Amino acid sequence: MEGRGSNDASNPKNPTSSSGRRKSNGNSVVGAVQYARRVNEQSYAFDGWQITVLKSPILPSNCYCNILDKDNTKGLLFELGCKLEDVNLPSKSSVESSDQETASTIKCHVCRYTEQLPLKHLPDMVFPDNYLHLRHEASGLILEFNTLEAMKLMSTQDTESLQIACSKDWQASQTEMGLPKEVLHDFNWTFSTDYNGTLKSSQAGNEVAVINNPSEEINMEKLKQREQILFYDELTLYEDELHDNGISNLNVKLRVMPSGFFILLRHTLRVDHVMARVCDTRIHYEAGNNYFLRQSQTKQESFKNLAHMDPHQFSDINALSQFLPVTKETIEKILIQ
Repeated sequence: MEGRGSNDASNPKNPTSSSGRRKSNGNSVVGAVQYARRVNEQSYAFDGWQITVLKSPILPSNCYCNILDKDNTKGLLFELGCKLEDVNLPSKSSVESSDQETASTIKCHVCRYTEQLPLKHLPDMVFPDNYLHLRHEASGLILEFNTLEAMKLMSTQDTESLQIACSKDWQASQTEMGLPKEVLHDFNWTFSTDYNGTLKSSQAGNEVAVINNPSEEINMEKLKQREQILFYDELTLYEDELHDNGISNLNVKLRVMPSGFFILLRHTLRVDHVMARVCDTRIHYEAGNNYFLRQSQTKQESFKNLAHMDPHQFSDINALSQFLPVTKETIEKILIQ
């Protein structure tokens, strides 16, 4: 993670998983899915914040509404902001007869992703229960990072800007990609997202106060200072290898130190021989403050302008990022009140 020089880590691939659009099927639940959906949970309390990290395997191909229980609904309940006793777990008959998720009945991630994402394809690896949730106990302010919210932003984007920016390289590599032109225009095949986290309040009627372009900035030099790491974790939300022609992934890292906590959310897109893009969201909270800072930055460059780089550096996103110019940057001050 930045400031500490740590290496990225990724979740192991599931060789039995299938890519493409997941279809809900209430009759296709197998015991292997039930075992695979165990959700592991870790919690840590720091300076009035309750931090929760959830981890689970890849999104399965088939509906598992029939086997929802207290262990495999942890991510769902966090996302919906409710407790298990407040909802009804669907039976097989209710899954087959109902198309809508209500406040009292929840569905599995396969059904929810199918219904809520207007995407024809999903990334090869989707981790729907990989979840970072931070709640400030006194104010009810919630900061969280979850896969579904990140992927919802994919539906508002296409590849047009990428094609325009790199048109010559795009046309030259189109055949190599193995994707017909009409398919490339048909969906967001790069799985790009502008997601920078979810802000909300657990207290009804409270709105999160955000100040744009404040005078404060994240002190990166301070973050580079050596400190004891009280708590650390990292999560992959999704990943796709773009038909072996690059990489698109989204991951989030958290570290808690005596002085505060730091979060790095990073979306990486590399289309081989075409372009590279890194979208970073950094969040820094200093202990005792009544606010934290969120800085979002996009870097992008075409491969022809990166010809001077060592080819091995293209696979090292930290090294590659240093050569990419900043194309967009915003900073926000989020008040804790």
